Amino acid sequence: MDLSSKIKPIIPNPFSKRSGYSDLTQRSALSGEVINLVFIFKDLVFLLIVGLILVIFLKIPVVVISVLVGFEFFVAILVGLVSISKLRAVYSLNSVDDAKGFREILVVNEYYKLVKSIIGVIANFVSLILIFWFFRNEILGFISESSFANIHLRNVPLNYLIYVFILLRLFEFFMNLIRYRLIKKLKVSDNFAEVLQDWTLIDKKLYLVKQLPGISIFLIVLLLVDIPIYVPIFFVGIVALMVLISITELKEISKADFNNTKVDSSLVKTKLNIYKNEDIAVSIFGIMNVASDFKSILTPWGSRNPYIGKVYYPENTLVITNCRLLFIQVPVTGGNMTLGSMDYVQSNFLYNRSEIRKKGEQILRVKSVQNILKYGLKDFLYRDIKTLTLNKMEIYIEKFNGEPSKYLFLDKEYIDPLKKALRFYLKSKFIES
Repeated sequence: MDLSSKIKPIIPNPFSKRSGYSDLTQRSALSGEVINLVFIFKDLVFLLIVGLILVIFLKIPVVVISVLVGFEFFVAILVGLVSISKLRAVYSLNSVDDAKGFREILVVNEYYKLVKSIIGVIANFVSLILIFWFFRNEILGFISESSFANIHLRNVPLNYLIYVFILLRLFEFFMNLIRYRLIKKLKVSDNFAEVLQDWTLIDKKLYLVKQLPGISIFLIVLLLVDIPIYVPIFFVGIVALMVLISITELKEISKADFNNTKVDSSLVKTKLNIYKNEDIAVSIFGIMNVASDFKSILTPWGSRNPYIGKVYYPENTLVITNCRLLFIQVPVTGGNMTLGSMDYVQSNFLYNRSEIRKKGEQILRVKSVQNILKYGLKDFLYRDIKTLTLNKMEIYIEKFNGEPSKYLFLDKEYIDPLKKALRFYLKSKFIES
């Protein structure tokens, strides 16, 4: 087996027709751990070089360096073994393209993050103990003889920084523990967007809490040093504003409805008629409406507040009939919604076409155009089309009224049946480039 065949299963691939959110999350976790292993190997090499420099040039006893560097070696190898264990665990998961598989991968990710956090906290404490054990006299002499001896924050000694460091590391560990337990309790749902919505709420709540120690320390320092009182008051106001914005964001996200069983009727601009003896010829699952000219670039493609929004052009499937090109929105994860930086229309196009295909095939199984029209957003009657240009996996449509439209698809298997259908129905209007 060559290297490419080993790497391929762990690289997120938008050109795979099997692309789905569970598959994407699984591949991202796998590739992330492979990168971690590379960095661990780099750290081992770096530790070896540092150890040699300390022994050869700084004349630090070999026994001391052997213990310190040896312990760091041990920790790095232990973390590497945890990464390998995670690789095996994630790889063995059945990344079924459903929300339950997606949730399972999230839980496994958080479990191994917690394990690494435990190792990290213990390693930090042991490293501090070893350093003070071997260099206690040197450290105390350095502090007493240097300018550090005079550094106080209104009678707060410098060695309190060590206690602060220990508390911060313990706080980080407990945050990871709480995060794992909350993620583990994510409700089991068949809706990706609902699982991701709950995960986002947990992530943002914990992120807000994690900022509190750093902010508190910063404000305490401001209060202890000799600066005008209005400076810390000003920063307290900024922190209060940030907390208020975060709480508003959490409320907006929790209220959002990610029901993906129907199409947003407000997006249908013109009435889609029923035509006699209309039959379905070809279907392309996984398409996306993109800007066709400079004017369309300037046209609003959606509306949103800072947290939740919707996309105006969420069509994700092309149905070719004997009368028209019919663009529909198969209801899938997230629909036409946006959540923070997550644009579900774009993400579904790139990484969730397997769900579009699966649910689209269920809709088309009835083979009734009338049934399909309830998912329809836009159509192009053949008599209204001036030219249609197919450039690899890009469809450019120009109507006689001058209105242009452009769509993309990523699955090459559709190219030949699409060409055949367009040649048959559009005749000379069809241009292949």
